[in-house]
Amino acid sequence: FTKPGTGSREGKAMVIDDHVHVHEWGYQPGDPEYEVDYVIGQMDDNGVDVAIIEDSLAYVGLSQEESNDHTKAAVDAFPDRLVGFANIKPPQGAAACIAEIDRCVGDWNFRGIKLHAMADSYSADDPDLVDPVVERCLHYGIRIWFHTGQQPFSTPMQVASLASRFPEAALIIGHLGHGMGFDAIWAASTHENVYLDLSLQGAGAIHRACEEVPAGQLIFGSDAPYGDMGRVKRAVETAKLSDAQKQAILGGTIARLCGLGGSA
Repeated sequence: FTKPGTGSREGKAMVIDDHVHVHEWGYQPGDPEYEVDYVIGQMDDNGVDVAIIEDSLAYVGLSQEESNDHTKAAVDAFPDRLVGFANIKPPQGAAACIAEIDRCVGDWNFRGIKLHAMADSYSADDPDLVDPVVERCLHYGIRIWFHTGQQPFSTPMQVASLASRFPEAALIIGHLGHGMGFDAIWAASTHENVYLDLSLQGAGAIHRACEEVPAGQLIFGSDAPYGDMGRVKRAVETAKLSDAQKQAILGGTIARLCGLGGSA
């Protein structure tokens, strides 16, 4: 991974948004929010050096393979600013998921995967569907990001169950559990291998997480362009934390987990 040039701040800790979406070129022609240039502009406006991206189209009909092709195109366009996570859909079957992880990680150097159990209608801790995916991720040493917040498929408690089964796996609970924030906080507080992404949350929920969860298990994310990068970033910056703790949340921890380097 090459450290960013455009928009970077010499000598300062890298700011990394761990959850950004790009629907690359042509999904909705004329709508700038679906273009990679728009996302880069949002990063520049909000002091974000690097974004981890996934294409969302896997959840409105595309296969995991087609969706990840879009992510690869965006990363290729801005390799110093964007890092790919692969959308993986366990209902497509273990063989297809393993092959897609091999393609995205082994061939393209994506740094993690995303599982959206709610969209694909399976339990996030389903051993038959999810365990083979986790095992392949462990083979590569990559991280797993979970959309969470909807029963019965994608809850923080299910991620905690999986974390207990795979204590060597680093699992990221997305959106601070959505409306299940207390469950997400419990999951991270009781499992050292569980991390909380802060996207789509307001300052109150973020500050509560900062009080109850070690800063090293909290990760800045926005869910842009749907969520607001600046709002989440300001919530971290105004939390009652040390500068070192804020730097860990804003980029240091995810950089360490994904091998992205640590300064811009």
